[in-house]
Amino acid sequence: MTYTRALWMEPRFCRVVTGVLLLGYAVLVAVLMQRNEVGLDEPFSLCYSQLPIPQLINFLNTGNNPPLYELILHGLHSLGWSDLWVFRSFSLLCTLGSGLLLYRLAHNWFGRPWLALLTLTFFLFNDYELYFAQEVRTYALLQLLVLAHVSVMQHLSDHPLASVWGWMLWTVVGILLGYTHYFGWLVMAMEAVWLLRLVPVLQRSRFWTSLGVLVLGLAPQAWVMVQRFWVEAHGTSWLAPPRWDSWFELVHHFSTRTWVAAIALLALALALVRAWLDRPLQPHSLGFLAWWFWLPLVGTFLVSFWMPVFHNRYLIIIAPAFYLSLVHGISKPFVPLPWLVRHLRWVLPALFVVGCHYRIDNTCRFREVSLDLHEYAPHMPVVVHPAWRALNLMYYQNPSAMGRGPAPDSLNPRIFAAYGPSDLTPLLQHDTLAYLYGEGQPNLEQEPIARALARTHRLTQVMHYKGRETLSIWVRTKP
Repeated sequence: MTYTRALWMEPRFCRVVTGVLLLGYAVLVAVLMQRNEVGLDEPFSLCYSQLPIPQLINFLNTGNNPPLYELILHGLHSLGWSDLWVFRSFSLLCTLGSGLLLYRLAHNWFGRPWLALLTLTFFLFNDYELYFAQEVRTYALLQLLVLAHVSVMQHLSDHPLASVWGWMLWTVVGILLGYTHYFGWLVMAMEAVWLLRLVPVLQRSRFWTSLGVLVLGLAPQAWVMVQRFWVEAHGTSWLAPPRWDSWFELVHHFSTRTWVAAIALLALALALVRAWLDRPLQPHSLGFLAWWFWLPLVGTFLVSFWMPVFHNRYLIIIAPAFYLSLVHGISKPFVPLPWLVRHLRWVLPALFVVGCHYRIDNTCRFREVSLDLHEYAPHMPVVVHPAWRALNLMYYQNPSAMGRGPAPDSLNPRIFAAYGPSDLTPLLQHDTLAYLYGEGQPNLEQEPIARALARTHRLTQVMHYKGRETLSIWVRTKP
C-alpha cells in the first residue's frame, strides 16, 4: 500500500501559502497605515529622530528605550525619506521579517513545514501584531532582533561544531538588540545561560569570547540602563502595579479575543507537559522555548509589584514564544487525550483567523482637533493635558518644526503642555483660551484644570471627538 501525504503537508505547498499570507498581510497593513493618524507615542519617535545625533542620544538616555530605532529613522530623514508612510513601512518590513524568521525557527524545531505554517498563522492573524506592524515605534524592530538572536542561538545549540561565523553573528545581533530595547537584554541573558549549559568544552572558548565582546559592546549603554531602572524603582512610573489577572490580559492581547485566549491557555498547558515528556527526544534548543516564554512572563509579573514593568509592549519579546508554544502543545497527539489535540490543531488557528478584526484604530483624532482649532481658536493659547499629548497636536499644527526638540513651546509658542492646574497661572490673563483634554471625555465640572479655568473664565463651547479628545473654549469673565 502506497502512502500519499496530504497536500497541506507538502513543503512546497506550505512555502507557497507562506508567501501568499505574507504578501496579503503586507497589502492589508499598507492600507491600514494610511487610515490611522499619528497617535500615542509615535510623535516622540518622529520628534527625536529629527534631532542632531548627540542631542537625540542625550534625550533618549533619559527615557526607557535605547537610541537605535530613532537613529535608523534619523538616517531615513537624512536620505530625504521623511514621509510617515516610509517610517510605518519600516515597521511593516520588520514584522514581515519576523514572520519569515518565525517560520524558519518553527520548521527547525518541529521538523514539519505545516507546523511552521501553523505558527505563522498565529503570528499574522491577531490584532496585537497588526498594531505594531504599522506603528512608528521600536517594538517591531525589537521583535525582529529577538527572533534573529534566538534563531542564531538555536543553530549554535543544535550544532556543537558551529563555525566562528555563527558566534560572531550571535554577538553582532546581540549588540543591535541591546541598543534597541532594554528588555532585549533579558532575552540575551537567558540565551547565555542556556548556551553555557549545552556548549561542548571545545567550543567554550568561542562562547566566552563572543560573550565578552557582547558585554564590551553593550557597556556604554549598561550604566544608562542601571540609572533608568533605578529611577523607575524609586520614582513615579507611568505604569501601575499588575493585578492578579494581568497575565491573562497579556495572553488576551496575543490572542485578540477572550474566548480564544481561554482555549490558548489549554494549548500552553499541553506545551508544558510536552516539554517535560519529550526532553530526551527533542532538539536541544527546543527546551529553551519554555524558558523564553515563562521566565519573562512570571519574572516581570512578580517584579512589577515592586517596580512596574509588566506591559504588553515590553513583553513583545515573548510574543513569538507564545505562538511557538501553542504549536508545540498541539504538534503531537497527547496520549491520554489524543482527540483533544487533533481538534485543537484546526480549531485554534481557525479561531485566530475568525477572531482577528483586520483593522486597527489607534483612537487618535488630533488632525480633526487641529482643523477645529484653526476654525474656532486660530489665535488662542491652547492648553493640553495630559502634557505628553501636546506632541500629538503639534505634529498636525506644525510638523516641519518637530526637529527643534521635544518641548512643546519650542514647536509652537501658543501650545502649552499642562501637568496640573499650577501650570495655568501665566495663561489666565488671556481673554480666551482653548483647553484640549487628550485622554477621554471628562466631566469638566470635576476635572482639576477645567475647575481652575472656571474661576476666571466661562465655558462657551465643548467639542467631543470619536477618539479620546475633548476640546473646550473658555472666555475670561474676571479681570
